[in-house]
Amino acid sequence: MNLIWSDLHINHEAILHYENRPFKDVKEMKRVLTMNWKSAATSHDTVFVLGDVAFRTTKEELTEIIQNLPGKKVLVLGNHDRSRSLHWWHDVGFAEVYKYPIIYREWFILSHEPVYVGPEMPYVNIHGHTHGESST
Repeated sequence: MNLIWSDLHINHEAILHYENRPFKDVKEMKRVLTMNWKSAATSHDTVFVLGDVAFRTTKEELTEIIQNLPGKKVLVLGNHDRSRSLHWWHDVGFAEVYKYPIIYREWFILSHEPVYVGPEMPYVNIHGHTHGESST
């Protein structure tokens, strides 16, 4: 099975307030997000992460988190991820890392930010970044 996730924002204190996330603090958010991942994914699954994995998190801490999550992890970089190299993201546990949107199964554009898809284009854009805002 393939799963898609975006905008985990691990250790991003301000996201709790910006997006009214229902957690008392970043520790609870990290615990619930990792618990939900583990309940949804198995080691046989592929999990596409559409950016903004973590904020102000050490390589060691993020490696421990990511490598303990099940599934093959594929990352499309988000705006909070681009300050790290592709190699850095591979090191923390992502099997594949992409700087730009990818096309999945010929129809789906997987990206962090929304991309333009015109009415004559045969694609669907699955993205993160906009949080609670509609991109249509």
